[in-house]
Amino acid sequence: MTKRYLTPVILFVCLCFNTSVNAQALSGPSVIDITDKIDYTKTLDTEPEKLIFKDSGNGALENGVAQINIDPELSKHIIVDSDHPLKVYIQLEGENNGVYVTNRSSKGFWVKEFSEGASNSKFTWRIVGQGI
Repeated sequence: MTKRYLTPVILFVCLCFNTSVNAQALSGPSVIDITDKIDYTKTLDTEPEKLIFKDSGNGALENGVAQINIDPELSKHIIVDSDHPLKVYIQLEGENNGVYVTNRSSKGFWVKEFSEGASNSKFTWRIVGQGI
């Protein structure tokens, strides 16, 4: 039996779309050892056990505020709390007063403009969350 090694992100895509990957895809010390489509076990290198999930997308402020919802399938696999904060990275694409991120949860987050701004700027976002 050929073992397939997948990063958690690739595993997430494979599980969501019920597919498999035939090549080795190693990108870090923590990998998933897939032995068949149903059973999988975590294998570790020298670092502590830690699954990391990433996602990205586009958003736009509407009167200085934007609510971003995380894909519900991804939400099931991450934990967001004071010990495992959701990391959110914003790249602004328009003129505004600057933004900050608030109300982070496994379901999403809010992006708000500083100084109660009311711009309608576009932005891209990227999140990194701790797997359950």
